[in-house]
Order: sequence, then structure tokens, then C-alpha cells
Amino acid sequence: MVSKKNSVLETDHTCPNGIPRSPVTMTKTWLPLEANPDLLTEYCRNLGLPDFIQFHDVLGAEDWALEMIPHPVKAIVLLYPLGNEEDTHTSVGFGSTGGVFFMKQIVENACGTIAVLHEMANLHVQGKLSFSEDSYVKRMLDAVCDTSPQQRGEWLEADPEIEKAHASFQTEGQSAMLSGDVDTHFIAFVPSMDGSRVIELDGRKPGPIDHGPIDLSNEIDPFGSAVLHVVTNQFINKNPEDIRFSILALS
Repeated sequence: MVSKKNSVLETDHTCPNGIPRSPVTMTKTWLPLEANPDLLTEYCRNLGLPDFIQFHDVLGAEDWALEMIPHPVKAIVLLYPLGNEEDTHTSVGFGSTGGVFFMKQIVENACGTIAVLHEMANLHVQGKLSFSEDSYVKRMLDAVCDTSPQQRGEWLEADPEIEKAHASFQTEGQSAMLSGDVDTHFIAFVPSMDGSRVIELDGRKPGPIDHGPIDLSNEIDPFGSAVLHVVTNQFINKNPEDIRFSILALS
């Protein structure tokens, strides 16, 4: 179902975003968010997420877990332990996988915020979710659409509104007790513009990652099932004894 070789995507001409060649230096640090579906849902509501959709815990990386949550799954957030990561990605052209909104992570521990913004922004660009003109997501897109991923990350770093919003949720739940180095990381998965491929969005990487085609014949949830295969093969199998994985579906 999922191709063995991944690739870094370029984005489309609607939001040009030259990929930076140099590594990102993080000069600001936030406290991390918690992988809690209720917390992330409330956080995203404040950023404009509509009331009819929310995050759900996916209790396993097999298809049976998808049967326990509403369908269709529109996007997935993964929290995973860092380490044993393989980076063998190559650039590809636009094609059917164009139109991806991507930003670099400039702020330490902002990966949770970057992940949910990646999901909401891409679903809006794809016409799969609508955000009001006064929502944070829509205002962010209007401000940074014609900038590079690096510039988008720098814009987010300098924006007091998102920093305040993040801070209001970083102090809730277990997040308030986290300190020191954080060795887990949030990333997002969204479908491609045409709904045919799995796209990974990780602000630490040079660009979006194409994980290959979605089996549209899957009767449970084609996109959700394809993402779970990627999570199993590319993440869980590299740390099979680690229990610090959390999968949250937006549906």
C-alpha cells in the first residue's frame, strides 16, 4: 500500500516556499503540549477549528483501531520518541502532490503547535475545512502564503498571539510538569491535494514528505489506514519496545 522510498515534496506556485539549505537554529523555547485529544481539540477551537470535528485517540496502529472513531479521518497527528530515524528523502516535482503548505519549526518544543497548524492550514487550502476570516488559521495563511517555509517559521516565532495561545495550554495537564530536554516529537499527516497520497509534515525537515499512494479500495478508512501503515513501518518498527507513541486522528 505504501511505497518503500519516501521523498521530499516541493510546494505549489500558489504559496512559493524555497526550501532553506542551512539548518534551523532555535532561539526560543516553549513548554511542550500534551498528546491529549481533548486538550488539542480545545486548543484548535481557539485557532478556528469548526465545532463538528475534533481529535480522537487511535488506540492502535492496526485498522481495527480506526473502527472505534468517526470517519472519515481528515488528518493525523503522531507523537513519537526521537531516535533511529532514517532520512533518505529526495526532491520531486509538483504533480498530483503539489499544493502543500509547509513551515519550518523555529521555536524549541513548538512541534505540537506546528503539527496542528500544518493540518488545519492544509485542509483549508484543499477545501476540506473552512475557517472564518477572523480565525487565527485564516489570518496566518493570509499573512504568510507568499513566503518561504523559513519565513513562515520566523513569522510564527515573532507572533505574540500564537505564543500566548500555546502558553495557555502548555500549563494544563501533564505539560505543566515537563521540563528539561524533550525526546518526543509531534508531526502531522495529511492527504495530498488530490487525496491519493500520504504526506508527512515535520517542521524540522527540509520539506513535506511523500509516503506514497493511498489504497482507495480500503473499506474502513483509506487515508487513516495508509497513515497507520506508515506509522508502523517508518516509526514504530524502529522503536518496537518504546511505548511513547500517541496517534490522534482529526475526524
